[in-house]
Amino acid sequence: MVSVHGGRLRRAANICRAHPKVAVLTAPGAGPAELALMLRGVHRTFVVCEALGTPDEDVTVLTSDRIADHVWRDPNVVLVIGGGAQASAVDEAAGWLAGRPVGYPGAERGWALPGDAYAGAGRTEGEPGAPEALPAHVRALVLARLGARPGDLVWSVGAGSGALAVEAARFGAAVVAVEDSRSACARLTVNARRYGVEVETVYGSGPEVLGGLPEPDAAVVESGGLDVVRAVLARRPERFVALPRTLAEAQEVHRAIAGAGYRADGALLQATPLRPVGEGDGLALGTGGTGALVLWGEQIV
Repeated sequence: MVSVHGGRLRRAANICRAHPKVAVLTAPGAGPAELALMLRGVHRTFVVCEALGTPDEDVTVLTSDRIADHVWRDPNVVLVIGGGAQASAVDEAAGWLAGRPVGYPGAERGWALPGDAYAGAGRTEGEPGAPEALPAHVRALVLARLGARPGDLVWSVGAGSGALAVEAARFGAAVVAVEDSRSACARLTVNARRYGVEVETVYGSGPEVLGGLPEPDAAVVESGGLDVVRAVLARRPERFVALPRTLAEAQEVHRAIAGAGYRADGALLQATPLRPVGEGDGLALGTGGTGALVLWGEQIV
């Protein structure tokens, strides 16, 4: 249940993107029609209860694409229903807790899950320029810097099979994932369904595909290059993260972040797995260590 009072229409719309059933307490000038316009392109069913407490009180059920064609009488409230997010596991909270708490992961507890928790993590082997799946420790830092929360809209650009996008959605944020591989888009949809979250998948690449997307509160560029970084920064998300592939690219991205008026920072993360030694409890460094460059920026207030 959310309220649009105090200029929160956009945040309420993002909750409606992220969750399958949302009650919205509307306000004059921020009613059913305005909410539907914020959700254009996202199919939902609206149950509009209008003229409440008057002899003309009425309830109307319409799809979201028809809501903006009507003039709705105040006072009113809206129930927004829809989306395909269904948890694959039995909800352990059923029977004692109404709804799903923020970050509730069904059968999977925690976040920054191992890569094999996501079907087809990374991109199809052999795809030109295909990056490897992000290691869990890298995803943990990216998610911390994004700070995704209910009411936010997060962009994941170059999302691969969607490990980051799905985990941001598990924090309660609305997520739009942009990906230029149709096979990766399909795997992303599978992963979102597996964890019972709503992720809007947009097929395409380059700055041009970003023009029609709703305004982001936070954004991560997993791949796409400097032009995509600049295009995302131009939309002024409060928090921004990029994952450059080389140190030279990192320097260019850092300049772009700082030049766009953000407080820029970054880190090189390196990790080596541990492996058991012999029959005892000893541990030794394993093979296959990974390194990743992570840059981020926060708007300077």
